Amino acid sequence: MDAYHGQESGDEDFGDVVNSSMDDSAHREKKVVYAGNIPEDTTQEQLKVIFIPFGPITQVQIPLNYKTQKNKGYGFITFEDREDAAHARENMHNSEFRGRCLNVAVARPIRVKLGSRTAVWSHQEGAEAPGKHQSTQKKTTATDEDAMMAMDK
Repeated sequence: MDAYHGQESGDEDFGDVVNSSMDDSAHREKKVVYAGNIPEDTTQEQLKVIFIPFGPITQVQIPLNYKTQKNKGYGFITFEDREDAAHARENMHNSEFRGRCLNVAVARPIRVKLGSRTAVWSHQEGAEAPGKHQSTQKKTTATDEDAMMAMDK
């Protein structure tokens, strides 16, 4: 569910976690913190309350599952200062929240990987891949040629 990209050098820092909806400059400055393993009924206000002791927060987001409208088990907290975000990561990682052990790490925006094997349109409903219509035409053409050859016999 969560997109992890290995460990950073040093402590038991769990690497950077992907988030596409936040401001890219906040990500570059490492002001955005990922909080994973939160209960499904956690609200943005509850997440803000547990992270506010580390400094001023500019934004809290908890992505929702489109079908169930429940949170996906993680959220993103944007701090005003990089140092506050670092303190939050250091102090909140592996801490308990509502009976669960939080996974707190640096968040970063999604980057499209070149050479990906999954086509962009494969995730869109009703979208037709380029060339798909052409292959149907080729089958029709091949069938038509077979029919024409049968008529010549």
